[in-house]
Amino acid sequence: MVKEIPFLPEHANQVRLQPCQRAIHAHSSERAFRAMAAAPSFTLVDGEEIVMCGGIIELSPGRAICWALMAESIGHRMTTCVRVTRRFVRAQKPHRLELDVQIDHEEGHRFARMIGFSKETERMRAFYPDGSDGTMYVWVTQ
Repeated sequence: MVKEIPFLPEHANQVRLQPCQRAIHAHSSERAFRAMAAAPSFTLVDGEEIVMCGGIIELSPGRAICWALMAESIGHRMTTCVRVTRRFVRAQKPHRLELDVQIDHEEGHRFARMIGFSKETERMRAFYPDGSDGTMYVWVTQ
C-alpha cells in the first residue's frame, strides 16, 4: 500500500529512477535536495520502496516550479501517485505552477496532463543539461 511521508533529501538518492530521469538527476546536488526538502514536498513509499518524490520550489511570489522523481517500477501505483500529486498541487499557494517534461518522455507528458497541467510551450530547445529539448506545462489558478 502506498503511503505519503515528508520528503527528506536522502530520498532523492534512494529512488530507483526511470531511465529518462537518471541523466538529469546526475546533475543535481545535495544542496538542491536540501532546498527541495525545505519547500513543500512529499515522498510516496510502498513498503520500503520509494515510488515517487515530488514538490514545488517557489521562483517568485505567485510562481513556482514543480518537480518529481519517479521510480521505474511505478507501474500499477501510478493512479495513487496521480491522485496524491493532484491533491498536493491544488493545495499550493502560487497562482502559477510550471512543470517541464523532456520532449520524448511520453509517460511524463501523460502524467502532466493527468494531474491537470496544460501544455504552454511545445519545445524549449536545449533545455536540459544534456542538451535535450523540453516541453513546458502550467497550472494556473487565476
